[in-house]
Amino acid sequence: MKISPPDLAVEIRPSRLLGGFILSSHAAAVVPVAALGQRHGAFLLLLVAVLLSALAAWRRHMTGTVRLVLQGEGGCLLLRNDGTARPARLLGHSRVWPHLMVLNLRLDEGGRRCLVLLPDNCDAGQRRRLRVRLLNAPP
Repeated sequence: MKISPPDLAVEIRPSRLLGGFILSSHAAAVVPVAALGQRHGAFLLLLVAVLLSALAAWRRHMTGTVRLVLQGEGGCLLLRNDGTARPARLLGHSRVWPHLMVLNLRLDEGGRRCLVLLPDNCDAGQRRRLRVRLLNAPP
């Protein structure tokens, strides 16, 4: 009889590090174009596209997943700010490093989700338990 590990819940909060990266990378995308001095429609179109991308990324970052529950045998549950729960499966090409975890998930309803966890996303104890669980998970 195979015993599956108990569920592990991790409370996730927005990361200041990731938020800063989102804003700075979008700002960096505008700098080379602005330096060219082109002030016509193409510049404005690019500026609007970058601003919309920044707003979408920021909104997704701030209102995304607030709780991750790892269940036995690679299953997990993503709980969102609006109270919805999305069942998913952890994919094998997720990465765990000391200060960064990139969890690639396949949603049961279809589609994929990438969850990036940095040191300021969650409590140190929860982060440590999550790392141990992911590193010791069968392939």
